[in-house]
Amino acid sequence: MFSAKFKAKAKKNILLYIGLLFLYIALLTRIFVSKQVSLFFLAIAICFKLAFAFQRIKKTTYKVGYELVLFIVGLSLFLTGVYAPLPDFICSPFLLIIPGLAMKISSVVILIRKLKKA
Repeated sequence: MFSAKFKAKAKKNILLYIGLLFLYIALLTRIFVSKQVSLFFLAIAICFKLAFAFQRIKKTTYKVGYELVLFIVGLSLFLTGVYAPLPDFICSPFLLIIPGLAMKISSVVILIRKLKKA
C-alpha cells in the first residue's frame, strides 16, 4: 500500500509522530477531562520530541542552532497559555497558545530541513 521510500522516512521519524500523537491526546484531555491528565500527556509528548531531536543530532553531523531557542520559547508560551488561570490572567490564553504552537512547528520544520542538508 505504501512505498518503501515512505516507510523508510516514517520509520526514521517515528519518535516525532508519536510525540505529535501524545500532543493531540493532551489537547483533547485538556478539553474533555482535566488539566492534570493533560499535563501528563504533554510531558510525554515533550519527551518524545526531545528524544527525536537528540537522536537526530547524535546520528548526523547536525549542529544545534536557533531552532532550539524557538522550541523552548514556543513551549514556554504554549504551556503558559494552556495552564494559565483564566480569570486572573492578563490576556487571552489563545494569544499565547497560537504563537507557541507556531514556534514549535517552525522549530521542527527547521530541524528537519537542516537534517536533510546534513
